[in-house]
Amino acid sequence: MKIKTVLSALPLFGFLTIAAHAQDYPIAPEIWSEPVRLDTFAIRFVGERTPSLTKNLDTLYFRKHGNIYSSVKLHGVWQTPVVLNSNVNNGTPTRSPSISKDGKRLYYSAWGGYGGWDLWFNDWSDSLNDWGPAYNMGPVINSSSHENYLYEVSRDTIYTVGNQWVTDGPAAYAWDDTLQQWRLLNNYYWHPQFGIGYFFGLSITKDKKKMYYGLRAWDNEILNERGLELCVSYWDSTKNTWGGSNYLNINTKPFLPDSNINDHVGGTDQYPWISEDGTVLFFQSDNDAALEDSSDLPDIYVSYLLVDENGDSVTTLGDKKNVMPQTIKLGQNYPNPFNPSTKIKYSIAYGLDKVHVQIKIFNILGEEVGTLLNARQNPGDYTVGFNATVYNLSSGIYLYQVKAGQFTQTKKMLYLR
Repeated sequence: MKIKTVLSALPLFGFLTIAAHAQDYPIAPEIWSEPVRLDTFAIRFVGERTPSLTKNLDTLYFRKHGNIYSSVKLHGVWQTPVVLNSNVNNGTPTRSPSISKDGKRLYYSAWGGYGGWDLWFNDWSDSLNDWGPAYNMGPVINSSSHENYLYEVSRDTIYTVGNQWVTDGPAAYAWDDTLQQWRLLNNYYWHPQFGIGYFFGLSITKDKKKMYYGLRAWDNEILNERGLELCVSYWDSTKNTWGGSNYLNINTKPFLPDSNINDHVGGTDQYPWISEDGTVLFFQSDNDAALEDSSDLPDIYVSYLLVDENGDSVTTLGDKKNVMPQTIKLGQNYPNPFNPSTKIKYSIAYGLDKVHVQIKIFNILGEEVGTLLNARQNPGDYTVGFNATVYNLSSGIYLYQVKAGQFTQTKKMLYLR
């Protein structure tokens, strides 16, 4: 009898409920490069979510506006995304695509089936040269509630994220060829060390030693500093289970535009997808939302492993020049449009020496209006204010420009009197 093993995280509304009290989790010993937006299609993403890639990292699947899309990388350039066929996108909402290791089976969560969100899959059809019909994962995996995510380690090992309280999950299931159904395997449950939170996505290295996922902080004390964090757990071979949660160094902090309203912007990093060798990490994030407060839509980002969990430097294959930290990260002014004042946020990359920073305002004709800053600054996050009444400006479009060394970036803002 052949057994297929499945480890299933079964939390509330498709997310594993786990710990996040004031104790907080430690920072992982591994170090990742500054994340950069995966400018896959030459324009800023408009709500692209939940990336999943083939093992060669040359085909990307993702969700946008309730449908699943794909893009192929040719000669180093990502091609225009294509919405998948009606066997996948059949008119009902779909989300959380996850491609198999051989690239020939696509898993995802779709509305309907046994109730709520169910896990489905489509196999690639050579005769159609496209995705074949959809199949439900069945009543043992799916329930009358919500199942959100499935990750295939191999055809014999599958991890899922569903809907169940933390004390009941994650759980391991096995496929019984004789009974032709899934069954609970060895009553296995994994419990992180403390508290409450939600689990978003899951991805595991080929050697099965590291598991990456998104963890939603729940405790208000932590939420002020952390939003939805990327985490890693290491396999404990002695205990034969996963170890505790560790935050990655690339998570972003939530931003509170109005201290009188407890409504944070940004700070959500989730749905990681790790390369087989564990050196390239794709994930969904509103990384720049705290800088670009006019939009909180997520994008897909990529980061490269610089130092592993043992403290050893890592040489990563790929185009590293596209993921090295920028000197300055300039955000969109907030509020925008504004009257009469607005704030401009920018950050100087850590690891740099003190740099000379200059911020100027121009009108739409390129004529200089004024200088907001002209000083040397240390690495860190900064905010500078601009009041249009000081310069007796009329309504219209204005430009603000930051210069730091050889780095220059300009953005538009709208003043409405």
